[in-house]
Amino acid sequence: WYQRRVRVVAMALVPVWPGQAQIAFQYITNGSGVLVGVFFALLIVRLILFMCVWLFSKGVYHFWLLPNINDDKLSIMDTLKPLYTLDDYYLEKEKKERRSRRREAQRSAASGSELTGSATEDKKNL
Repeated sequence: WYQRRVRVVAMALVPVWPGQAQIAFQYITNGSGVLVGVFFALLIVRLILFMCVWLFSKGVYHFWLLPNINDDKLSIMDTLKPLYTLDDYYLEKEKKERRSRRREAQRSAASGSELTGSATEDKKNL
């Protein structure tokens, strides 16, 4: 609470600061503003590239430049890896369908073997 007041008073008194401190403050604020601007420009460029690839491929391909850039859990170097991804939407959809069919076949085979197993046990008991 006390530190907030000191910060507010210090920011209000910037015109009274020594000249070198004012210049340093100006460089720091301008530099951070430029970094934020570059980040938002990068997000806009990513969106434009995604939309162009998505529209020209009629929704088949999904292209992302720096796909991990918005992930808060990664380090700065990990957000830059991989540089891009190009996903085939229909190929991924087919893989998911094959997996679900395979799981369903395994479940039906497992339930069928349980039925046949119990039927053979019943025959043995006779």
